[in-house]
Amino acid sequence: NILSFVVSVSTAVLVYWKRESFTDLTYVGVALNYSFVLPYFLSMFSMVVMFLATGATSLERVLDFITGDVPQEPPWTLPTDAARINVGTKHEHGNKNDADAWPREGKLVVKHASMRYRPGLPLALKDVSFEIAGGEKIGVVGRTGAGKSSLEALLFRI
Repeated sequence: NILSFVVSVSTAVLVYWKRESFTDLTYVGVALNYSFVLPYFLSMFSMVVMFLATGATSLERVLDFITGDVPQEPPWTLPTDAARINVGTKHEHGNKNDADAWPREGKLVVKHASMRYRPGLPLALKDVSFEIAGGEKIGVVGRTGAGKSSLEALLFRI
């Protein structure tokens, strides 16, 4: 907008300053008209460029999904989870849970846990250990960058 304002004002000043040198006033009208319409065409050009960039980004994402280059999350279940499921009996949600295999209280014990957000980055959490008894209410408090969100990501595998 500033560029088009400068062009419009400079054209108007130039026409006023050199008004005696124009023999045909239609040229003056065309010059002023084009200089005042320039902002409209520049905004249309920027919108077209924006639409093309958005379309190219969308196409790139679709191609990533098609080629399988999207990083996958870890599986919801682990091979060690099979020991906790009775495979023989069906339940409405799949396999029936074996009541003897599941913990009886909601105790959480974390020992020497470390976490990094992706390979090559430094550890966000180093050697974290804590124990939370069943039914206990806890709060995590700390300054910015202390690792509160990283601890949540560690616990919930986000």
